[in-house]
Amino acid sequence: SSSSSSSSDSSTSPLTTNHLKYLSSQQALADLAYFVSSYIPTTYTNIPTGTKLITFGGSYPGMLAAWSRLKYPHLIHAAVSNSAPLQVVLDFSKYKDIYARSLRDETVGGSDECVHVIRQAHLDAEDRILNHGGTNGGTEKDLEYIASLFHLCNGTNALKDRKSVDAFLGDGMVRFDVQGNDPSCTEHLCNIEKFCGNITAEARNMVPPLEILGRISRDMERGDDDDDNGDDNGDDNVGGGDGRCKNISWEGMMEYLSRVDIHAERSGVRSWIWQTCTEVGFYQTCEVGSDCPFGRGHHTIDADFEICQRVFGIEPEFVRENVDETLRTYGGWNISASRILSVNGDIDPWSIQSLSASGRSEKEGDRLPSYWSIGASHHYWTHEVKGTDGFGIMRTRDIIYNWVISVLQEEENDKIMTVARGQPEEGGDDDGEKYSPMRKRTSANNVAISVE
Repeated sequence: SSSSSSSSDSSTSPLTTNHLKYLSSQQALADLAYFVSSYIPTTYTNIPTGTKLITFGGSYPGMLAAWSRLKYPHLIHAAVSNSAPLQVVLDFSKYKDIYARSLRDETVGGSDECVHVIRQAHLDAEDRILNHGGTNGGTEKDLEYIASLFHLCNGTNALKDRKSVDAFLGDGMVRFDVQGNDPSCTEHLCNIEKFCGNITAEARNMVPPLEILGRISRDMERGDDDDDNGDDNGDDNVGGGDGRCKNISWEGMMEYLSRVDIHAERSGVRSWIWQTCTEVGFYQTCEVGSDCPFGRGHHTIDADFEICQRVFGIEPEFVRENVDETLRTYGGWNISASRILSVNGDIDPWSIQSLSASGRSEKEGDRLPSYWSIGASHHYWTHEVKGTDGFGIMRTRDIIYNWVISVLQEEENDKIMTVARGQPEEGGDDDGEKYSPMRKRTSANNVAISVE
């Protein structure tokens, strides 16, 4: 349900719209079905016929893992769907609500004061830029102050374009990667505890909120701030900043997203934006009346519609229809499938659209169990095992392991092991939990497929 831009379509780049039209979840699932039914049997002849296959993935691959069980139950025995927002949504304003909640969470080092400082800084910047007269509202002195404070590319001119200002305020003058929170990291400003601790320490020393965020922004520029969100907010310098200044140019971002060269291929941003326009939406708006900690009302769905239209030639009505079609195809929270384990961390804005948040596993007889990993960020337990991993992360891996063992031992209509819904204290059990250790060796006739 889309029209397509013809710019650069004669190119051989996989990022042209002529090639991106093959980038879809349904095509990926069909490829997986072919891999399972044709490639595996002919390539790995030592795998016996009837081997049970389990898909496993995190984030978008976690969605594909669940959808593969839905669409090809005769091929896929079960699925582990980690941090997968199956309930696709066009206007994902809740992302920034949970972002704020995570920054408040004291169990990971957040605080109310941290969010208050961030919010006040954005209110101050909004007032200075828009409400004091001048070309775009602010006086030249105000604009010079903010441009210098955040080391903006093109200085005050960057603050005289309304769309650039809306993006700057609505997506956060400083965008910390909450969903990638790593409690054990050691670098400066690398997790919620260090980020919020730095903010609150300066606030208690009576440093104004706007100056606190300006200093943090400059620190991030000097550091190795790759901001590798991939399926999230993107890079602060996505519009073409050189690393020595912060590029907030709206037009620069449009040019960047329209690129189809090797650099664009490596970043993956254009590919993901294509799928937001053609399938999943997930536009992380900052709405008036929400709990967004940034400039409320400055990122509306219209900005995302403009990206789809200008970069890919997809009109707003088609974007809406595409998201609705995805819900109709897979069912969202009402997915009609079995043997799918949904695992989510509560320090993850994506979790609000997951099966764990749907309440389904609490219903009598529902065959889609879920587990909340308390204090965990976006599928953190799927990352490389580290000696610094906490008990909760190790516990989550045990939950997944034992559920997989359970479903491998059960036939299609048998009762499947129920997993815990909460996070126990170390050495303790959850109230009413059905989980019990089942450290049994898997059969050679079982294969897990990682969806990437």
